[in-house]
Amino acid sequence: MNLWQRLKRLTFWNKLGAVGAICSILAFAGWLLFRSPETSVKVNVQDSPDAKVQTAVNSPNATQILIEDLTINLSPQLKPQLTIETVYVNKPQGDRYVTLLRGRLKAPYPVPKLRVEAHGETVEEVELYPPGSAVYVAGPPGKGEGYVFNTLHNAIGNLKLKIVSRQPGKLHIRFAVQK
Repeated sequence: MNLWQRLKRLTFWNKLGAVGAICSILAFAGWLLFRSPETSVKVNVQDSPDAKVQTAVNSPNATQILIEDLTINLSPQLKPQLTIETVYVNKPQGDRYVTLLRGRLKAPYPVPKLRVEAHGETVEEVELYPPGSAVYVAGPPGKGEGYVFNTLHNAIGNLKLKIVSRQPGKLHIRFAVQK
């Protein structure tokens, strides 16, 4: 009895399980064969006289780097990308006007501090947060001459930006990654 005849004799659910197992094996093999090598970071310690490089104990092929200050230049594939789309602009809510923007921050790692500045004549408040009931840390918020700012810690994925102003008007929004 060959493999095809055995497969035909199985019940529907057993056939589904066999096909699922084959797909899982093929997906795992594809993952092993076609992994992207650009997800690693190369660190050069030759230019750092204070750096100490040693092999990790009881860990084959592992290296530890001990250094006070380290600068890592990331490849363009590892840099965060932020895309923003407008939900509504200067929508009246009571005696204030609210602008809501929705965005997506694509990054291979959470951004430690994502700072947003909203520049406008009558801007009073800016909030940057993940949608839904996610737990997040933001702040401290602040005000400057003609702008307000806020910071979202460990930002990644979907984001919402809410800007409150006293009068409708043009807004200029700036994002910056802080260290």
